[in-house]
Amino acid sequence: LDIEANYAAQLEMLELQEALVAALELIDRTRADISTLNGLIDRQLLNGEDEKLQTLKKQGGEAIDGLNELEKRFRNPPETKGIVYSANKVSSKLGLAGYYLGSNPGAPTEAGRFHLEQARSALEESVNAVNTYVAGSITDYRQAVEQAGIGLLSPVRPLSLP
Repeated sequence: LDIEANYAAQLEMLELQEALVAALELIDRTRADISTLNGLIDRQLLNGEDEKLQTLKKQGGEAIDGLNELEKRFRNPPETKGIVYSANKVSSKLGLAGYYLGSNPGAPTEAGRFHLEQARSALEESVNAVNTYVAGSITDYRQAVEQAGIGLLSPVRPLSLP
């Protein structure tokens, strides 16, 4: 029974780690998409100043800033320099729980269960923040991009000879 309890706790850790990775992948993908769109907007702005496009580019920059802040809940971004406090990051809390659970081959200790619950709580709070941000600010940005007609396959007019 002790081994089964340990195995169940390890599986729970694995599920939490998968949720952490999924959240970070969503943040990375969304940030990359917005950067691509800002590049497309820059190309449109080469044809002249357009206040709506300038506003849309600014909105994209603000969306990226928001995603960067969300990422900091989960981990220190890879480009972070120096020694930075990380015990408050979801990834650190998961790592600590994994340490406690993995250091004992028997049933999870009280400390192991405590740290696993702390990690689950931090992950749940951070994932909810990502979902709220995507449903709000990112959805608003997506709608503004669609209304501006910006996309990877923009409308093409038939070519004609002079």
